[in-house]
Order: sequence, then structure tokens, then C-alpha cells
Amino acid sequence: MITKFFQLVSYRLKKVRDFLFGGNSWNEIPKIDILLLCHDVNRGGEIDGKPFSPLIDILQLDLQEKGLSCAQFAYPESKIVGAMAWGNPFHATSSWALSCLVSCAEFRFFSRVVEVLTIGKFSPIETFGKEAFYKKLINITKPRAVIGVEPYPMLCKVCRDKQIPIVEIFHGFGYTEKVFTYLWKEEPTPIGVLALDSTSSKTFSSDYYRSMGIWCEYIGHPYYRRIIGNKTRPLDSGLYDKEPCFRKGDSKKILYSMSWGYAGDHGNYSEFKDILKNGICPLELLETIRNLCDSHIFYFRLHPVHLRNPNKYQFIFNFLDDLKKNNPNVEWENASRTSLALIYKDIDCQISMRSETCYDASFFGVKSLLLCPSLRNGGAISGHFSDLADAGFVEYWDGNIDSLNNWVQTTKKMKPSALGIEEMEMNFKRSIDRMLGGNS
Repeated sequence: MITKFFQLVSYRLKKVRDFLFGGNSWNEIPKIDILLLCHDVNRGGEIDGKPFSPLIDILQLDLQEKGLSCAQFAYPESKIVGAMAWGNPFHATSSWALSCLVSCAEFRFFSRVVEVLTIGKFSPIETFGKEAFYKKLINITKPRAVIGVEPYPMLCKVCRDKQIPIVEIFHGFGYTEKVFTYLWKEEPTPIGVLALDSTSSKTFSSDYYRSMGIWCEYIGHPYYRRIIGNKTRPLDSGLYDKEPCFRKGDSKKILYSMSWGYAGDHGNYSEFKDILKNGICPLELLETIRNLCDSHIFYFRLHPVHLRNPNKYQFIFNFLDDLKKNNPNVEWENASRTSLALIYKDIDCQISMRSETCYDASFFGVKSLLLCPSLRNGGAISGHFSDLADAGFVEYWDGNIDSLNNWVQTTKKMKPSALGIEEMEMNFKRSIDRMLGGNS
């Protein structure tokens, strides 16, 4: 109880600080065709030392190439705003902090008193609350449509009330009846979704969602469409200048995509507690790295959660530094900051505990071995990635070091899983027409 009290006080003080010093830039947003929104965690790439979103930043370039004006807005609570990010997202840190303070339980009595004293002519909550925040955002930008990663229900409500199409672009892959239950727990919903893969598209193209008035288009990953299609268009030619600094030669290349939740940071996901002694990878993988030192190169890629919280995860950085120092066939800095698409074009296979990047990898024909015991039969998350397993892109490790060694040495690339570039481009154009009423 005491801990929760201090956490609440800390949260309130943070909002006061943000209100006083956070600043705003949303008044600088011009009138646009499409407003784009995403979270800090979606900016997992890096260009010129700045966080970059292969999803939203490239989506913006695609829309601009079709003659549509766009602007990015950083979701409330975002820390990577303005010139800190490659996409230069606008923000309203101070205004959001005020909305949170006004909406908190402790303020409701005061707000009610003000309403009574002003005979209902002024309500702090209606003027500065969270719904008012999103109304102001839409009034400033006057967009013809809004596209966001996990758009908040309140934003969906405001857009629907103003008859502005709001569409969700998925930031992950493989959404099925089993794994997408966290989505849309509250009404209202977006009016449509942009799916990155066939599994998600099949799920959200069902009669159930159509009956809710929600449409779905399979557009593929915006960045991957460019990489796979070898489209080095002038607007983003700089994105291809930074090739992975990977070692050349005949060595086989393996990517280990790290997942959060195994280093005491599992939160409510207790099924991941105490699985890894080092919080990073199984000890058998470290032995495999040493056994294959002369013929295989292993690239460790940090999760964006790790990269965005270096102080919290400093022990992981230190671990990887020591691993690289003691094993000449290990690299992690370049692999953690280079585009996944470029990496997948270069490597032979991938290993992970349970990373959603298995879907990314399948776009490039890269197979993945998943090490988390919770994925095995009877495990807490067994059945996840079953669509990829059925297609041959995923295998589940049995915990035996010999099978791990054998998989690493024998696994080869497959035929990519994605739709043809032309079909994805056609679906993308159709999604724009659906948002803008055919007047794109």
C-alpha cells in the first residue's frame, strides 16, 4: 500500500514537471491530409544517430510520394519528440500532462466545484481533459484521415465523432484469435486496419470484423516493400547508405534477436520468470557460439526496449561487451542499430526466445529457431507462431544442445513468404482510397 502511494505521488509530480517544462509544438503542425502517430518503442531503427521508425517514417514517405501531405505526432508519454527523432514528430508534452492532472481522481471534486460555481459554464475536465486534448489535436491538424499504431480509444472516439477516418497500422505480425485479445478492449475502434502479413489479414478480414464495420488491407511492411522491391527512390536513398558492417567471407551468419521479459522485467508475464539465468540467452547458445567459432558468426540484436532504457539494462550491454571480447565470432553494436531488412538480406538464419521478428524474417526467407520453453507443447504460450511453423519458417527448440548445434549448421534460407510487391502496392493504394473516399 505504501509503495503504491509513493508510485502515485511520483506519477503526479512527473506530470507537474512535464506541465511546467515539457513544452508543446503541436500548434506548429500545418493543415495536412494524413496525421500519423506512433510510440517511442516503434522507433527501433537509427539513422544519423537519431531513432527511426521503419514503419511510420517509411509510411510517411510512401504517402508523400503519392502527393499527400503528412505530419507525425508523438503519442502522449513519448520521450523521443521533435528533432530528437529522424521523423521530427510534433508533440504536446505540457498539454498532455495538464490533461492527466485534470483527469485524475483527486481533481474531480475540484472540477465539480468549479462547474457549480460557474453554473455549468466552465468545466476543467471538459476543457482540459483527455478527450479535449485529442479534440484540439484534430482541430489543429484538420486531417482527412488518421493512421496510428495502437490508436487510443479516446482518439478513435474523437475521430469518429468528427467523421474522420481513423485506421490502425499493425506494428507486429501474426495476429490470430489467440494472440490479439489485448486489442480493442474498449470501444470505439478504428474503422480499418493495415495488416503487415497474411495471417493478420485473414484474422481481421473475417465476417466478425466486417460486421463491426472494420475493413482490412494487407499492405505488407512499408520498409520491406522497398527493400524486397529494390526501390532506391530519391526520397529515402539515404536509408540504404548504412549497410551492415558485417564480416564478409564464407562464414555462416546467424542473428540472435533478443526479447525483453527474461531479466527480471517480466512484469505481469510470470511465465517468463527465471527461465534464463543471465536474462539474455540460454547457456547452450553460448556453448554453441564457442563450438562454432571458426565457421559461424553470431549477431546479437537488442530489443528496442533495451536500447531505449540503457541505464536499466546496462548489465546487458556489459554482458554483450564481454561476450564479444571473448568470442571473435560475436558482434552486437551494428546488428542492434542497423535496419532489420538489411540484416535479413545478409544472414542465413535467426534464433530468438520468442521474438515477433520471426514474421519479419519470413518476408526474406529466413527461418527462425525459438528457444523459449513456454512455446513448447503444454507451455504457457504454446501455439504462438503456429502459422509460421506450419509454413516451415519456425521451429521450436527441444532444449538439447546437440539439436541446437545441428539446426545452426544445417538450416538454410527458404522462399520468402510475402505477397508479390505489385499486389501489396495495389492493396496499399486501395487502402488510401478507402480512407480518403477515392479522392487520393
